[in-house]
Amino acid sequence: MAFCEYEPMTKSMGPTVAKARKDRVEGVDRVLIAVKDMDKAMAWFSKLFDINFDEITTGPIKESALARVAIRFGKQVELISPVYPLKDVNPPDPITMAKQIEEQGEGTLYALVLKARDAFDTIAETEKKGIRVAATLELENMEPYPFFNYKEVVLNEDDTLDVKIGYASYESNKKE
Repeated sequence: MAFCEYEPMTKSMGPTVAKARKDRVEGVDRVLIAVKDMDKAMAWFSKLFDINFDEITTGPIKESALARVAIRFGKQVELISPVYPLKDVNPPDPITMAKQIEEQGEGTLYALVLKARDAFDTIAETEKKGIRVAATLELENMEPYPFFNYKEVVLNEDDTLDVKIGYASYESNKKE
């Protein structure tokens, strides 16, 4: 999916102007990296990226994920690790995550989440392109973080070349 679609150029527009349609996608929200050993990964990636990760230990994200999640908001990197015993939950699908780590090794790209103006507004356009939605998630708040009205749309991997892709939107009550 293109970040920005352009109307065809016409002679009346002149050779230097192409009108951009309103973008639904603002850019990359975060990249998810699958890891087996969260503590080791947090230390290693913190050193590599020179950032400190916050592990989500409470709230609706922790309760719904069945995975260990560490993130540094504003840095676009999230570490995610399956919790054993594995359970079938989508997203984040810990069974597939554990299999991917086993086959590809620790520190593999797990998913790409794009920041949308409104994640749920992407559904109709995505489905028109033949890409099915695998799951949606809506959280009123993201305690303990200063975000609310969180929405996420996860696309069906069968339609995205086996790449986990999602759209996220949320509001912040704090400037980053």
